[in-house]
Amino acid sequence: MEVGIPHVSQLQQARQRIEKWCESELEIVLKIVKIKNSTNEVDNLNKQIQDLISKIKSQQKIKKKAYISKVQVQKELQSECEVKRSSRAGKEKLIATLKEEITHLQVQLDSFKKRGTHCDEKFKLLEEEEVLSCKLLGLQIKKVKGPWLQFVFTQIDVNKPESCCFFLLKIDESRKYIVGDCQPKVRDIDQLLERLNSTNNLRAFVHAMRKRFVSHVR
Repeated sequence: MEVGIPHVSQLQQARQRIEKWCESELEIVLKIVKIKNSTNEVDNLNKQIQDLISKIKSQQKIKKKAYISKVQVQKELQSECEVKRSSRAGKEKLIATLKEEITHLQVQLDSFKKRGTHCDEKFKLLEEEEVLSCKLLGLQIKKVKGPWLQFVFTQIDVNKPESCCFFLLKIDESRKYIVGDCQPKVRDIDQLLERLNSTNNLRAFVHAMRKRFVSHVR
């Protein structure tokens, strides 16, 4: 059976409509697929972005902790440096003070050495003077029983220069001079002893006693 022209035309039109519909459906499907792919890509991208943000935040936290730790360490170091500076300043001040004291003590020591030399010379002169005085006075000082000192004079009597006059002398517990045996007797010995205790001038007392002995012999 042959198909007429009108039917062919209808078939062609139907085919065209079907093709257009298929093309339209295919385009819709492609769009859907593209949209799904795009959605997946967006999701993946969002996930990557979130992961990146998380990494950035984590790095920021680490850096913040490191910064805080660094700041704390710097503060501790600064505090320790201040303590050491203060300690160093105190030690330097102490050293300067000690140096000044050493210099002052050195000056005093030099002065004492000079004084000591001068005193040694003076003591030597006094000893020489004492020896000469004892020779001229004919005086000998002897330690006898207990705390007593015996003052023995010769050259009192011109006619008998070897004859002796003497007296005993000591210091009691109250730091006062006491005269013991005295030969020959001296009349005003109590007054001389009182003067000795008030002035503590033993040399003057010894000279006074010698004068009394000389007067007695004459």
